[in-house]
Formats: sequence, structure tokens, C-alpha cells
Amino acid sequence: MANGKKWLLAHLPTRRRLIQLYAALLYNAHLRGFVEGKIYTGGTKFLCVPGLNCYSCPGAVGACPLGSLQNALASSRSRAPFYALGMLMLFGLVLGRVVCGFLCPFGLIQEWIHKLPVPKLRKGRVTRALSYVKYVLLALLVVLIPLYYAAQRFPLPAFCKYICPAGTLEGAVTLLAHPENEGLFSMLGELFTGKFAILAAVLAACAFVYRAFCRFFCPLGAIYGFFCRIALLGVKVDPDLCTNCGLCVRKCPMDVRRVGDHECIHCGACIGECPTKAIRWRGARRGKAPHRWVRIAAWCAALAVLAGAIWFFNKPETTGGEVQPQAAVSASPAVDADNALQTPVPGRADGANLAEATAIPGRTAADADNALQTPVPGRADGANLAEATAIPGRMAADADDVPQASVPGREGEANLTEATAVPGRAAADGADPADADGEVSGLFAAATGSEVGMQCPDFTVPLYGGGEFHLSEARGKVVVLNFWATWCSPCCAELPYFEQLWENYPDDVALVAIHSSLVTDDVPSYIEEMGYEMPFALDETGEVIASLGGSTMLPQTVILDREGTIVYNRIGSVTYEDLEQWVLLAME
Repeated sequence: MANGKKWLLAHLPTRRRLIQLYAALLYNAHLRGFVEGKIYTGGTKFLCVPGLNCYSCPGAVGACPLGSLQNALASSRSRAPFYALGMLMLFGLVLGRVVCGFLCPFGLIQEWIHKLPVPKLRKGRVTRALSYVKYVLLALLVVLIPLYYAAQRFPLPAFCKYICPAGTLEGAVTLLAHPENEGLFSMLGELFTGKFAILAAVLAACAFVYRAFCRFFCPLGAIYGFFCRIALLGVKVDPDLCTNCGLCVRKCPMDVRRVGDHECIHCGACIGECPTKAIRWRGARRGKAPHRWVRIAAWCAALAVLAGAIWFFNKPETTGGEVQPQAAVSASPAVDADNALQTPVPGRADGANLAEATAIPGRTAADADNALQTPVPGRADGANLAEATAIPGRMAADADDVPQASVPGREGEANLTEATAVPGRAAADGADPADADGEVSGLFAAATGSEVGMQCPDFTVPLYGGGEFHLSEARGKVVVLNFWATWCSPCCAELPYFEQLWENYPDDVALVAIHSSLVTDDVPSYIEEMGYEMPFALDETGEVIASLGGSTMLPQTVILDREGTIVYNRIGSVTYEDLEQWVLLAME
């Protein structure tokens, strides 16, 4: 019993480890993002968290300060980076490198990997010299290169794009691991291969070297290192008690020369190592520890904050007091589960919906055995009723007798064909639900959604320079939609292709470049400076890109044929040859 208690006490997480776990969960409180495989785009996403936590992580509820700084510098030609610099200064003045020791999720991952039972490399002159590499990366990849490309109106967050292993692990790998994002694999190339190799090398190095990335390569740690001497929080040495034994420096796994210098992550481990108790937290009185009840209250408050944040970022969306189902993009050609089978059937005086009208007597309307295999009249792709109205995740119904089955509640034993006849047309004349003018009647119109073969949802967006773009008014032309942003370097690189396409096919193509709703103040000046003539619009709420299966992953291109059917929908860069090929195909 005593041995079991001793083992349990030895393996309980320390207070520092609990704080690290709390911070990681708080930064990534949108746990639903990991389930859905989507990036959170709520109102808190513009806020910077203190530690290195990728903006593109599905659970992230805030922005990475390092990525924010690079993007701000990339846009510095049109606006000063006051916000990003101000947040970094705030975190640095208050916390310093306490952020590294307590509040960085990637630091926690490195410490876990270091626990692997492999030989450990001791620190020395070589590791101390390598610790200055992060300052070179800070100057070159975080500051100089983004500023250089900003002068050319080309945003390039170089460290995030070419190096950052935290972004590769938390953003790319977690998104690629979700089945809903299997289409992203087609976007991978040499850049991702290189970044994945860097991630693998960093994680392998952490098994042998304590927090290898923090010590040698992290520019964020380099920034916070500038504030170590003046930060409000951190460890300090009482010179009256210190005997200069050097035990604290020898025991520290970081490349410190003295306690509290720019390489110290203020983890507090040296406090317990000091034989004279000369090391303590700034602001703490000598020999005085907080009362036990104060500590308990502090931990309870931290738990309450964490639980509240997780609830807030994962609660169902509500409108007008009613819970609204989350929109989802299915991997099959089907409408969303929240509205499938709920469309009123044309010609039904009792207002019965599809589920009720096709129910087999004696079986429930929603039963998966309902026969829905009848080809849908007017569907060029030959889709049957099950495919056109399928609930994602439900098996198609049995191919038995629905077309001729009597409809419950209908006088005269009308069958499904008669019950769904277009109002004003006789069922026996063989007419399909599309009338002579080509207008499609309610139920049997092509399913609306984001996938190829589906009708694009209608939308209206405001145009830069005045006016609006109405998708419905572009019917009869091939429509090209480009979702982009000024802070997205691949987006800016491909914009000339869309401009060329718009110039080459002025009569056959309706094209609009729709900017993301995030960080939009520099868009008008960018368009004017680059001299683009094609229409530009703003997705004010983000609803348009969401309705087409997109999120914050840019660029995204959608091409519709003359009838408004989606023939191309892809996230990732395109070439002019790709665009022209799909446009010509849509014209046929």
C-alpha cells in the first residue's frame, strides 16, 4: 500500500505541468474542430495567445503571435503593425519567457518527447552557440524577408511558410488526419515535404536534447528573451543569500549562464535546487508561501475558466432561441442531414414532405429501408431519389415499389408519381418537373451544395468600388469565383491568372475575386496599386465561402457552368492553363 502511494505521488503531474495542460486546452478550446476537421473562425480568432500555437490548428481559438507579427509586417506598406507589436510587448513585459516555461503547447510536446528512454546530449559550448540561431531566424525570416516582400506587395510570412514545425504538426497534420479533408492531399508538394522533414528532425532532436526547438530555433522565445530582465513575472536571485555555488546553472537543462538571463524559461526548477533558498519568484516574500486555501481557490478558478472556455467554444449555435444544426459538407453527393427529406412535395394539398410522401405503409417515414431508388426526372446525371435526397451516413433505401406505392392519406390511392406531379401538368403525360420554360420545380431541382455536380448556393456580395455581384444574374455565363486575401501569398501570386482569364473571355465568363472577411483594410489600396480591372468583392460574414465548403484555407477556386452547376471546386493554387481548361469544359 505504501509503495503504491509512493508511486502515485511520484507520477502525479506537477503544478507546472497542470498549468501547461490548462494553457494548451485553453488555446485549443474548440474541441469540436478536431471532430469536424475544420478551422475555427469565430470572433476571438484575431486575438493573439501568448505561446506558439498555430492559427490553423482545428481547435485554436486565437492567433499565433509570431504568425500575426509576420503577417502584420507583410502588410506594413499599407498599415503599421501596431497591434501585433503591442501584443508581443504586453506579453513580454508581463510574462517574459515564463510563456516558454508554462504557456507554450509546443514546449509541452517537446518535454514529453524528451522523456523517451534514449541517451541525452549534455549542454556545452556547442549548444550554447547554437542557441543564437533563433535570433538569426528572427531577424531574417520573421522581420527582413516579410518586409522585403511587403515592399513588392507580396505577403510572405517566411518562418511560418518554410520552417515552423508547430504549424506543421498542429495545423497541417491534424487537418490532414481528418477523413473529411482527404482532398487536401492533392495539394501537397515539395514545400510540405520539406516542412514535414523539419518537423520530424525537430521532434527526433527533442528526444536527445531538452526542448531543442526552444533552445535553437524558436524566434518567439528570442523575442520574449529581450524582456527577461524587466518582466513582471519570473525567477530572481537574492544576492544576499547566494553563495555562487553554480548548482542552479549546472542543473538547468537550458543554456543559461545565470538564473533569469535571456535563455532562462523561468520554469522554477532551480528554486528547489538552491541549497540556500536564494532563488524565488519575483514578488514573492522570502520564506512565505501562499496559504493552502488560496492555492486551492486559485486552481478551482483556473478549472472554472477552462471549463467555461470549452463550453463557450463548443456550444451549439442558436438563432432566435432555437438550436441550429451545424452546416456540414458531405463527401457524397447529398444534401445536408438537417434538411434532407423535409422538402414539401409539389401538388400535395396536405403539405406532406418527402419523408411522409414516400413512407411505405406500416413503416416509419425516416426508416432507412424506404425505397428511394427511382431515377429523378430532369436530373441529367441519372441520380435516383435516394442520391438526390440522401442523408449523409444513411444507406440508400431499398429498390422496391415506391414509384407505384400508394401514398398514405391520399384519396384515390394516388401513387408517388401522381403525388409528385408538377402542379398544372398531368402525371400521365410523362412531363418531368422542369416546365417548358426550363424552370425547375421545388423537389426535383438539382441538389444545392458545394460539391461538383450540385447547384451552387445563390449569394450576393458587395463589390469594391460600388455595386453588388448577384450570382443569379450571371446565369447563362460560366462563373469563376476566386476566394483570396491580401495576406495570402499563394492567393496574390495567382491573381494575374484570373485577370488574364477575365480579359480573354469577357462575353462568356462572369468572374469575381472574393476577399476573406479577415483583415480587409488594405484591399482597396492593393487593388489600385496592382492595377487590376476584374471585379473584386468582399465576403463580409464568411458565409459565402462556408456555403461552398471552404474556411480560412486559401486560395479556393470554384467554377460553375452556364446553368449554375459546380464543375470545379478546389482549395489550393491554380495555373492559367488549369483555369482555361475548366472554363472551356464548362462552356460545352
